[in-house]
Order: sequence, then C-alpha cells, then structure tokens
Amino acid sequence: MFKINLASFGDFAEFSEELKKGDAVFEGIDYDDNFKIDISATKDGTESVIIEGAINGKVNLTCGRCLENISQPINTEFTVIFRKKSAITGDDAQTDVRSYVNNEIDLHECLYETIMLELPLKPLCSQDCRGLCPVCGINKNKEKCSCSVEPGNAETYKPFKGLDLQ
Repeated sequence: MFKINLASFGDFAEFSEELKKGDAVFEGIDYDDNFKIDISATKDGTESVIIEGAINGKVNLTCGRCLENISQPINTEFTVIFRKKSAITGDDAQTDVRSYVNNEIDLHECLYETIMLELPLKPLCSQDCRGLCPVCGINKNKEKCSCSVEPGNAETYKPFKGLDLQ
C-alpha cells in the first residue's frame, strides 16, 4: 500500500492516502476515520530520493491508569532520504539514510515508526487521572470507594489476582 515505484514519475510526485477505521495497515494501531498520510517524493540525482510527509489524524488508545478509551491526535511531519542499496556508504548507515531496491521504495516501516514515536509511552485520559482502585477495581475518576489500600491488606490488588504479569 505504501510503495512508490520510482519509474512512475519524473523528478517530483505527491501521494495521499486516507485510512478508515478498521483498515488493518499498521499492526497494533487503531486509528479513527480520516487518518491522512501525505507524501512528496523528490528525486535527488539518479540514486537518491527525498521523502517528505505529514501524518494527521487520531489514534485510539487506552488510559494507562483507568483503562478508559481515549483519542490521541497525531499531527507530525517527517523527512527521510532513501538511496539505492548499491550506493549506500558507511556514512549513510550512520545518518539513517534508508535503502531501496528494484526502483521501489517501501514506506510502510518508516510510516509505522513515525506514528509509534508520536504516541505517548503511558497514555493518560488526563494528567490527574486517579486510576483504578487496587482493592475493588472501580474507576476512581467516576466513583468513590471506602477501600483500605495498605500493603498488608489481603484484599489489596485482588481484582488483578488472575493476571500473569511475568
């Protein structure tokens, strides 16, 4: 889906793709409708291509504290240089220049990495999210409980007893 045949255009080309909810394009990423990827490709000589792009849309995540569904906006731009595999030098490997073969650039991995780098390590519905009660398991943002959270309390973390966290 995100492959560019370099023989299909002259010195410059633009590509656009709009993904819909449920399109299984990037493993583990649940995006909303209207998730848009815009790409421009500029040939730089006979062996290099400069790819510039923008990714705009929303990704559905789960709050790391209360487990509520949240929507995370992604609005980012990126630039990547691709060079014919036979022309890659030692310096290219040090500067993240990517390679292509058979006159075709596969952008899938590059786009996936760009999206993943935009996602928070621990998504939160809000900075002051109170999370789940470790005794009864209720969402403390929505309800109050009178549970006693003490290290010696046998009931502490009971809702999570069956989870294998190894």
